[in-house]
Formats: sequence, C-alpha cells, structure tokens
Amino acid sequence: EGGGGELRGARATDVYTCSGRAGGETWQPSLTYHGFRFVEINVTNSGVRPAAAMLTALHFHSGVALRTHAHFNSTTLNRMQHLAVSAQQSNLQTIPTDCDQRDERLGW
Repeated sequence: EGGGGELRGARATDVYTCSGRAGGETWQPSLTYHGFRFVEINVTNSGVRPAAAMLTALHFHSGVALRTHAHFNSTTLNRMQHLAVSAQQSNLQTIPTDCDQRDERLGW
C-alpha cells in the first residue's frame, strides 16, 4: 500500500521538536524501535535545509553471530545478500519477530 494501511494499528510515528540550540542536537526514541523505509522531516519556516548527513539510522538487533558467509562476483548479488541478512537481523529482537514495522511484532 505505502499509505500506512499496512501498519495496521501501529503508531510508528515519533514527533520531535528541535530546541534550536547552536551546534545541533541529538535525539532518539527510548523503550521502542521502529522498522521503517522512509523518514519525513518537516522544517517549515525554520530556514534549515535538511541533508541526509544530518540523520543517522541505528540498526540494532540481538547479538546473533553469522554462521555462514556468501560472496559473489557480482556487486548486485553481494548487495542483495547484505540486504537479506540485514532484513533477518532486523527481525531478531530477543526472539524472532515478523514485520517489525507493524503492530503485531510477535514471535512465531
């Protein structure tokens, strides 16, 4: 869908209002995590021009060691392999979960 309907009842939105301190500021949510694909930044009437370098996404998961490695002669296949491993790791938060962006996040 892409319009948020796939999230079901999940409230996967954090709202943060910058204080305007010189030198910038750092913020991250506590006691929660979100699976996401996009981030929206609203800087209306602030004079700020957002850039990707202003944001850092934290990819965290349970400390499960990789048992195998795959390497291909194709940059595309290596990237796909990396993305597949990242997706599996994203669903490891103490117990295996399903769809970390939706409301169920239940272990199966």
